[in-house]
Amino acid sequence: MMKQVMKSLVVVGAMLAAGSTVAMMDDIKPQIGIDYYQAWMKGTGHITPNATSNIGVHGFTPRTYPGGTVYVGTRFMEYWGAELGYDTSGKKSNRASGASTATNNTSIGAKVQRSGAHLDLLGYLALNECSNAFLSLGAGWVKAKLSNVSYTTIPNAPVVASTASKSKTVLRVGVGANYMLTEMVGARVKVGYETTSALRNTINIGNGIAAGSQKYFKDSTTFAAGLFAQF
Repeated sequence: MMKQVMKSLVVVGAMLAAGSTVAMMDDIKPQIGIDYYQAWMKGTGHITPNATSNIGVHGFTPRTYPGGTVYVGTRFMEYWGAELGYDTSGKKSNRASGASTATNNTSIGAKVQRSGAHLDLLGYLALNECSNAFLSLGAGWVKAKLSNVSYTTIPNAPVVASTASKSKTVLRVGVGANYMLTEMVGARVKVGYETTSALRNTINIGNGIAAGSQKYFKDSTTFAAGLFAQF
């Protein structure tokens, strides 16, 4: 008799565990999405290509970086989710001049492209049956790639500089809202902040001028808006 009771308890326990697993699986909602993504990231510091010139980095690096984000994620509980994505912008160029002497004006130009991956944890707050507000906290691995850097001293010919850019880990925080347009398709908007002042770049002009790894950018504010599918 006791043996039969134990068997019954084991069977019931297995059924309850299976039911709990199925219920948890029902709560998991995979997502895939694409956003328009724009960052505002100003340059900082100065470059001195020669003894008579002093050019602000903010002058030859762009301030805005329009681009996009693709991501996959899951909402694994009613109030929690996670997201893994890749962000990139197009290459933007700018050129700045630095006063030196009347016959020896200097300018520097560059193209800059932001790119990187991110991993965010999201906390949701239901607003109604179709919409949620959310907070995000995570890490990004961002690189601001400097290319086509050219240094010109009038009337001399331009000199192309060598550059190096490395990915750095940055903190990401954001707040946003989403709205389900259908049972599977939704839209979202989000504003955020990234600690891109951690990024470092190297610009070498001529014989080691402006050499060394330096911080050329400030922290970023971001905006994203797009569509996602939830399964």
